[in-house]
Amino acid sequence: MKDTPQYLPKFRLAEPIDRAAIDRMIRSYYVHDAHPIDGDKIASSLDAALVENQHIRIWVIEVAGETAGYLAVAIGFTIEAGGHDGFLDELYLEERFRGR
Repeated sequence: MKDTPQYLPKFRLAEPIDRAAIDRMIRSYYVHDAHPIDGDKIASSLDAALVENQHIRIWVIEVAGETAGYLAVAIGFTIEAGGHDGFLDELYLEERFRGR
């Protein structure tokens, strides 16, 4: 991959139209990680995440117009931080985009 602006990753908030691609990537991630796949749990999680939700955000990662992966951030609240905080729940890159 060239080091030009068109090949730099772009992040955009996932939308309902991204559901099939994200579902496929979640399943690929779980297979790669030897994690059990529960289709009902994935479906209900996507139902909750792909609408306006104060507890989760999913971003689609794109490189040169191709879907390269996704990341999910779980949003919580902590007194120590003085309000909302978040942690990276999942990060997945398609194999051809790894190591770059």
